[in-house]
Amino acid sequence: MALNLKYQLKSDLLKFEYFSIAIDETVDVVGIAQLAIFFRACESDFNIYEEFLELVPMLDITTSKDIFIKLLQILFEYGFDLMKLVCLCTDGAPNMAERHAGVAAKLRAEIEKVNPGSSFAHFHCIIHQQYLCSKILKMENTISLVTKTVNYIRGHPLNHRQFSKLLTDINNQFHDIPFYTPVRLLSLHKVVKRFYLLRSEIILFMEMKGQNTDEMKSQSWIKDLAFAVDITTHMNDLNLELQGKDKLITQLSDHIKCFISKIKLWKFQLLNEDLSHFPTCKELRSTVDAHNVMNFSQYERQSLLKEFQERFNDFSFFEHQFSLFASPFSFNVSNADESLQMELLEIQSDSILNAKYLEVGISAFFSYLPGKFKNFKKFATKIIAMFGLTYVCEQLFSFMKMTKTAQRTRLTDEHLVGTTRIAQPDISKIVSKKRCQSSGSSSHQN
Repeated sequence: MALNLKYQLKSDLLKFEYFSIAIDETVDVVGIAQLAIFFRACESDFNIYEEFLELVPMLDITTSKDIFIKLLQILFEYGFDLMKLVCLCTDGAPNMAERHAGVAAKLRAEIEKVNPGSSFAHFHCIIHQQYLCSKILKMENTISLVTKTVNYIRGHPLNHRQFSKLLTDINNQFHDIPFYTPVRLLSLHKVVKRFYLLRSEIILFMEMKGQNTDEMKSQSWIKDLAFAVDITTHMNDLNLELQGKDKLITQLSDHIKCFISKIKLWKFQLLNEDLSHFPTCKELRSTVDAHNVMNFSQYERQSLLKEFQERFNDFSFFEHQFSLFASPFSFNVSNADESLQMELLEIQSDSILNAKYLEVGISAFFSYLPGKFKNFKKFATKIIAMFGLTYVCEQLFSFMKMTKTAQRTRLTDEHLVGTTRIAQPDISKIVSKKRCQSSGSSSHQN
C-alpha cells in the first residue's frame, strides 16, 4: 500500500499548478538524523493538497550540501518540476537558512538555472521565529527559579506526592503543577501561570521542606512573574492562531502584523503605567499596599518589537503580493504587476464577482473566477501553495517518537514512511493486480 501511495503522488503532480516544500530534521531513538520532507500544492481548481513526501535517513554528516543533495534527489525521483516550486520553509538552523551557503540558497541557485528571475521564497517557520522572538524577553531570572522549583517538586516522586496531597488537603482547585519543556512556548505559558496561581502553596511547601524562599517572596520577583504570565499569555494566543492545517500564508502574515501592532500599543501603555492588557499585573498592583513598588513601566519592550520586525522582515518583500491576494477589490491597480493589471481592473469592475467575494470569502473566491482571468488565477494558486510553517514536520516527529520507540528500534525507514502517509491508498487498484487462488475444485463428481 505504501508503494501504491507513492505512485499516486507521482500521478497527482500533473494536477498541481505550483508547490512548496517544508523540511526539518530530527534525531530518532537510535541516534540517526532523519530529514522530513513535506510538500504543499494548489490545484487549478484551488484545492489545497498537503502531503508527506519522504523521511530521509542522514547516516553521515548533515551539512547544507548533504541535505540539499538529498532534497534534490527526492524531488527528481518524484518528478517535481522546479519551475513550479515557489517556496521553501525551514527551521532556522544555519545549514538550512544561511544566506549564501544554506539549503535555501542552494535551492534558489538551482531554480535560477531553469527559471531565471524566479520569485522563489524562503521562509523561516513562523512559529519557530515567534519562539525565538520570545527568548528576547530576558525572563531568565524568573524562569530559572520557576524551573528549579518545579523540577524539585515534580522530579522527586515523594515531593510530587506530598505536594499533590497538600493541594488536595487545602481544597485547592489545582492538584498538580506541569513540567516545563524549554522548546515549547505553550509549556512555558502553562507553567508560569500555574506557578503564579499556586505561589502561596508552593512557598509553603518549599518552607516545609527547608528550602530557601526569600527570592520568590520578594515583591520584585513576584512582579516579574506576573508580567511573565501576561506576556506569555499573549505569545501563547498568537501561537494558537498560527497553528493548524491549510493556513494561508497571507493569514499567517496578518497575524504577525497584528501582533507587532499590539506590541507597539503595549509599549506606549506600559510607559504610562496603563495595564489594560496585562490583567495579572493589574490585579497584583491592586492587592499590594506599596503601590510605588509595583511600577511596570520598566517592561516597555522595545527589544521585542525590534526582534519581531527584524525576524519577519522576509514577509515585507511579499507584502504587496499578499495584499493583492487578500484584497483584490481595494488594491491599487497601479501597484500590481503589469501582467495582472488588465485582469484586476475587470475583476474590480465586476459587481457579481464582488458580491461573490463578500459571500464566500477569500479562501473560496478564486475558484469562482472565470477562465479568462488566467494570469490572476495563476497568481492566486502561487500564493495558496506557499508554506509558512513546518508544523507538519513537527507532527511527524511526534508521531515518529510514538512509532519508532526503544522497543521498536528495528522498524525500517520504509515501514516508518509507509505508516505516516496522509493520502489514502487505492485499494481497488491494488486488489485488481492480485491474482486470487482458488482453495479447491469448484465441483466434485459423485
